[in-house]
Amino acid sequence: MKNDMEYSAVQEYTTLPDEYLQGGGAVLPEEKNGNVVWKKMMYMTAALAVMAYTAVGAFASPDTPDSTQTDNPPLLTEESYNPPKSEIPELPENLPEEQPTEQEPSEETVEEPVKNTVPEAVMYYPAEDVTSYLTVYNDSFDSASRDNKVLMNDFVFESLFLQGYSYDMPPHEPVDGYVFMGWTVYYDKEVSSGPLLGMLGDSLNPYNICYIKPDFGSGSSRSIEIHAAWRHDGIGDYPYLLVLDANGGTIEKKSSMTYDAKGPMGSATNVYLCAYPTPEREGYTFTGWYTEADGGDGTTRLLGMDFYEKNGNEYDWSHTKTITLYAGWEKE
Repeated sequence: MKNDMEYSAVQEYTTLPDEYLQGGGAVLPEEKNGNVVWKKMMYMTAALAVMAYTAVGAFASPDTPDSTQTDNPPLLTEESYNPPKSEIPELPENLPEEQPTEQEPSEETVEEPVKNTVPEAVMYYPAEDVTSYLTVYNDSFDSASRDNKVLMNDFVFESLFLQGYSYDMPPHEPVDGYVFMGWTVYYDKEVSSGPLLGMLGDSLNPYNICYIKPDFGSGSSRSIEIHAAWRHDGIGDYPYLLVLDANGGTIEKKSSMTYDAKGPMGSATNVYLCAYPTPEREGYTFTGWYTEADGGDGTTRLLGMDFYEKNGNEYDWSHTKTITLYAGWEKE
């Protein structure tokens, strides 16, 4: 059969059977020429359509979303993500167990840290949508600067606390010969009788951050200052002897306890009394530590230099002294 694309008008035509002509008789040359043009146009149109479809299909993806879609896709969450099996690599069997890194045994003695404690005098300041600043000190000398070693400087977005978020404390750096007693937080530094302090526990969380006084009143940001609390392991050669008298109660099941309160920073030590055991007395509530058994001044913190004798206004750095504090009680 000859191709219509090669048809010439001078060729002879054969009369088609009547069932194709539908009674129209033989096909005349001019009619044949018209059909040829029409068929050529149809073939060219079909070819162009196939070419266009092939070109578009090469760049199309069956997973491409409809460009007319206006709704935002749902957010992908850890719970909703269910990758196909082809995306999940198969792990080899019989993996070797990870061996712990060998570390030298530490000589440090660590007491069980006191959990969150908040003085009754501390006010409550709700978390706000502000950015506060956190500094965590090791309360030991930095070998390079000889300043108090900083373990963490970080911004704290208080709005996250409203969602239940918390900041874990960094690991403290052990110091040979000293006992780590836990983390101490300043709730309010501007109290005349001494700063209001408390034990933080293992994290900064919605419970304790709301008791830290904002810098410029309620609704403003906070400067959060956290310190490691230390005491000497046993009684050292040049001790800072601290006697805590339970004053009618008991402390560690005794009427009084003596500690060497010296910390790694020597005379620059801060002695945080909230880090020491809380005395107990049946029928009474402990109100703090005082300089006298009956009355006296209350205190929440001692300085290392307080344990040195004074000659007039000058410290005698060659002689230390013992400081005795007494438990205060309020009948329930």
